[in-house]
Formats: sequence, structure tokens, C-alpha cells
Amino acid sequence: MVSPDDATQTAEPPEPPLGSRGSEPPATFGLDAEGLAVVAEEEALLARLRRRLEELSSGRTQGDSRARLVDLRDEATSARPDDLPALLDQLHVVRALEERRRSGPLPDRACPYFAHLRLREDGVAKDYLLGHVALLDSREGLRVIDWRNAPLSQIFYRYREGDAYDEELPARRAEGVVELRRILVIADGKLRAIHAATGLLELGPDGWRRHGAGALSGGAGSAERGKLGLGVGRAERGRGPDIAALLDKVQFDIVHAHGDGPLLVLGSAGSGKTTVALHRLAALSYAHPERLSPKRLLVVVPEPGLAKLSRRLLAPLGLGAAEVLTFRGWARREVLRLLPDLPRRSLDDAPSGVARLKRSRALFELLPEWLRHRPFQPLPSLARLRGELLTDRRFLTEVVVRSGGEVPAYAVDETVQRTMRQLDVPTEARLRGLVDDDRLATLDGKSLDDGSPEELGQTLDEEDDALLLELWRRTRGAGVRSCAHLVIDEAQELGPFELSALRQALRGGGAVTVAGDDVQRTSAGGFAGWDAALADLGVPEAPRRTLATSYRCPAPIARVANAVLGPLAPAQPATAGRPGGPVGWHRFPNEGSATLFLQDAVGDLVLREPEASVAVLTRGASGAARWAKALAHLPRARLVRQGEFSFAPGVDVCEVSEAKGLEFDYVIVPDADAASYPGDDEARRALHVAATRAMHQLWFCSVGTPSTLLPWEG
Repeated sequence: MVSPDDATQTAEPPEPPLGSRGSEPPATFGLDAEGLAVVAEEEALLARLRRRLEELSSGRTQGDSRARLVDLRDEATSARPDDLPALLDQLHVVRALEERRRSGPLPDRACPYFAHLRLREDGVAKDYLLGHVALLDSREGLRVIDWRNAPLSQIFYRYREGDAYDEELPARRAEGVVELRRILVIADGKLRAIHAATGLLELGPDGWRRHGAGALSGGAGSAERGKLGLGVGRAERGRGPDIAALLDKVQFDIVHAHGDGPLLVLGSAGSGKTTVALHRLAALSYAHPERLSPKRLLVVVPEPGLAKLSRRLLAPLGLGAAEVLTFRGWARREVLRLLPDLPRRSLDDAPSGVARLKRSRALFELLPEWLRHRPFQPLPSLARLRGELLTDRRFLTEVVVRSGGEVPAYAVDETVQRTMRQLDVPTEARLRGLVDDDRLATLDGKSLDDGSPEELGQTLDEEDDALLLELWRRTRGAGVRSCAHLVIDEAQELGPFELSALRQALRGGGAVTVAGDDVQRTSAGGFAGWDAALADLGVPEAPRRTLATSYRCPAPIARVANAVLGPLAPAQPATAGRPGGPVGWHRFPNEGSATLFLQDAVGDLVLREPEASVAVLTRGASGAARWAKALAHLPRARLVRQGEFSFAPGVDVCEVSEAKGLEFDYVIVPDADAASYPGDDEARRALHVAATRAMHQLWFCSVGTPSTLLPWEG
């Protein structure tokens, strides 16, 4: 069978454009002659294909295709040698059509394709439509190719209208020119928009309109950065003054006021909280070099990406030797130092209910009473004490009640069952010494318990580290290593157990700088406001300073981000530091059309602005993996996991939570739909964080039902 990609090698006479065979004039609103022709062509093409699909689905063409097969065979027996390639190609196409009619699916009539590609090879122009299901119809000259696996589809991704191409396909070498290249939005069988090289044509209530090209532009090298760029902006690239020289009056005062005592720095996204906190640390270390030497300073953040960024910011301030860790990394280190006999395997996949219970304020507040009234004396090891605590159903039920809905009731059973499995001994350990070692080996090299509930044996959850440190503090006193000054950034992500654990590092004065913004909280961990957080740290009287100006996001992005928060928005939102372009709103009927659109937009951007930083932020890890694969053909496109940002120009694809505290020239949210961002507070905060990573331009894209949290336009 000849593939649709090989159809261009046949010597057929030139075909008229696909949409030129009969069409009704489109309803228009101020379109020029060029726009009218484009709309007419694409609407006629869609109408022809839909009619043909109706015929094929009705079964009326069975006799036609079979008769055509017989005619082609007869023609081939008496044809001249020069005519044989074209006849054989037609024979294969008609046979494929008959096979498709009998057994294969047909393209969806509601949205049969989402892109139109015209290639010219050896003077012959041929049209291809990119869709989800392939269809070859020689009678009508219709070719729908599968965008996911048809070799010809790579020409659509790699080349632009007017480009010459040269590609090695599986069956031949393809050389020619891309004569036409359009992305189409078709919904419910109707053409809604045409994204062409000359701009966007869109169908509105009063007919077709022409819009601008709608490209991402103007970021790297031309977008004003504001005063406190923290990512890969001008200062990072050596194109502007040092960040420290750009502190405004309020920020400078915060850095140098309040001595070396505790301080809480509040501010919205882009207001410079991280910069102020780290510059305060540098100023204090400079003023007291013996007491506050860099090696005695500790910076704790929630995400690896922010830890990496903080190290980069501290180095030019002379604090390259200061320790910067995520809370998880710090707590794991301290637990293993204090309790070396504990299981060393720590898991980060505890069920949501279990994680909420272990981090809840209700558990934190009830723990002292449980310790006082536990029936067994003397105190056992902390490993056993943890086991007793997390399998006490009566007590855990009381925690659920006290939580007021923060912890679900089913978390009790989940926690007890998971803890009992974690306390169990793995199969290999139980059988070791009873059977030969070679009988414990598996063919795939995995453990005997792999894939079963028993694989939890002798493990801990990452939430257990803070719980164990609190049990240590309550039963044995402070145990973690102290520091001369502690900085906690994005502190709203830490709950009472985490903050109380860090409190142990503040022995002898409470020298701590806390930075945060409660509306940017993305995790459920028992945070109950700044009064409670400061009390957990043991510095309830710490002065508070607020940064009222956001330098990162231009005004249009700031307005949308504030609208996303809804009832969570502060009474006095931060003042946006500068004007900017409009937020982009893009809705698509399926993932294929969204993919092509963003591949085009981001591809054009990285070619025009090779120094730009672009972030594609998704709600979950699976979405990040899908979009990273879709954009993998672009230069410097990267899937970022566990904070491994390069802070170099290019395209970073990651979960929203990975990007906390970071910023990018451009941000695209490709999954701004109701499934990814429902109408709850957790989704509001996550979407707000995504929006406020953008320094220059922000786009929201939705496939299917858009999120109701966004003020969709257009």
C-alpha cells in the first residue's frame, strides 16, 4: 500500500486548490480580497470533505470503489510504461479507501482535521490535511494524514510557508516548497478560525474578522524587566546593572532595618521578597562577619528550582558558602543524623489523605496531650513511638474531628494501613538466612515485594521526617544543628511540623528572616496564617514589612492574576510596576489543534527571540511530559523535573509547583481547562502562581471546557 506521504511522487497533473470546487461567499466583516479568498477556500474544503465523509459512512460508495478497482486494473494491463506509476498509485489509494470503508474509522465529521498544508514538488502542488484519522480519497483529491505518525506531517512542524524543504521519508526523499500552511479551528462541523502566515481570521457573531498575527513577541531584549528580575532577564545576562543597585527605597530600608532579629517580609508575586531576604542576609553577614560567617547561614525553600536560583543569587553577594536546601533535603539529613537506625528509604507518594493528616495543625496541637497520656512507659524508640501514634485509631479520629474538614475521615484507615505495612519487614529480610540467596533473586532484578502492598515494608513517607523531628523535640529537646541566621522563603508552603522543626535550628536568639505570600500557597499543609506561623517558629512578635509594588508582571497580567484569586484576593492588591501587552486567550476543540498552534507560536518565538525564556506550566506531571514531547523538536526545549532548571534561554516545560519563586519572559498555561483547574481554592492558588511567573507576556489555552476561574475574552 502506498502511504499518504508517498503520494507526492506520482506524475499526476496539477490539481486545483482543494477549496476551489464550489463554495458560498462567506459572511464577512471588513475582510479584504485576500481574506475573503482564504475563508472561501477553507470553507469550501471543509464542506467537500464533510459531504464525502457522509457518503462513505452511509455505505453508498461500496459499488463505486469496487468498480473503480476493476477499471484501474484493466487500465494498468494496457497502459504505457510512463503511465504505470500514476495508475498504480491510484490503485493503491482506492484499495486503501475500500479497506478503510470496510474496517477502519473515518475522520470525525465534527472536526475532521485541524491543519492545511500545500506542498509543491516538481511543479505539482498537492494538499494535505492534518487530522487524527487518515483518509485517502483519489476521486475527490482529499488527503487527510494522521498528524501523530505520518512522515509528511514533520514538514508541517519544521517548515514555514514559503520555505524550501528537503526531508528523507521512509519511502523516498521529499524536496519542494511549502506553498500554504494554515492552522484551522473547526468545531461542530463549522470553521471558526484560520491561523495563517498573514494573521488570524476569526468568525464572530457578525461574521469573519481579521486580527493581528497574535504572536508572542517583545520579550528578550526589549521587554522592560522592572527592578528585581530574578530569572534569566537582563541582569542575569549581563545586560544591565546588578540587582543590588536597583533596590527601591522600601526594599533598601527592609534590608538594613531591624538589626539581626526576626523579620517577616510579605509581598505579592514579583515584589522582590526573595531578593530582599537574601540581600538582608548578605548585609547582616557583612556587618557581623565573625558571628554570621557564610558557613553558619542556612536558607530553606520548598522547591529544588528555587534552591538552585537562591544559590545563584547568593554567590555574587559573597555568600556562595551559605547552605541552601529544600525543607525535605534539610529534614532528611537531620533525621538520618539523629536516628541512623531508621529506614533510609523515604517515599514521596503518600495518599493525599495520609499526607494531610501527617501535616495537619490538628495533629500538631493534639500531639502533646497524646504523649502525656500514652499508656506505655517508658518512652520507646522514636520509630516505635511513630508507629504507635499513627496506628491509634481513636486518637486519629479525634484529629479528623479537630481538623474541621481539613483532614478527610477516610484518612484514618489509610494512615493505619499504610503505617502497618511500613512497619513490616520485607520478604527478602524475613527469608534471609532461611533459604539460599540465589532463590531470593528475581529475573527482572526487582525485589520480591515489588508491585505489591508489601513493598512499603521498612519505609517512611517524606511527611514523617518533620513528625519525627517534632517527636524528638517533645521527648528529648532540641536536636537539629543550629545556624547563625535562617532564611525561610515561600514560608506559606510549610505547616506547623515543618516550622517547629526549623525552630530547633534557632537556638540562642531566633535570628530568622521569613518571606512569603499566603495567596501563593499551593500545598495543603496546615498553614493557618502568619500569626500561627510565627508562633510555630517561636518568634510571635517578629515585625512585619510588606512590599506593595509588583515589579515582575505588567498590569494586564497582574489584573488577571488578581481576578483568578476571587475571594482569596487581598483587599489591597499590589501595584503593578509597568504597563504591558494583553493576556492571550486561546480555546481549541481538541488537543491536536492546540498542539499545532502552540508548536507554531513557540517555534516562531524561539527563532525570533533566541535569548527569551519560555515556561510551559501544567497542573500535573503527566501533562508536563505530554507537552515536553510535543515541543521536543524545538531548540532548547526541556522537560524540568525536581527543579533541574538550567536558567538558560529556551523552553522549560514543568509542573506549576516546580516553578514557584521563578520567573520567565513568557508563560503559557496549556491546560487552563475545568478539569485541571476546577473552582476550588487550591486550583485558584495554583493558577495564580502560574500566571505570576510571567515577566512580559502570558497565554492561557484550553481544550474542551475552559476553567471558570479565568475571565475568558473573545
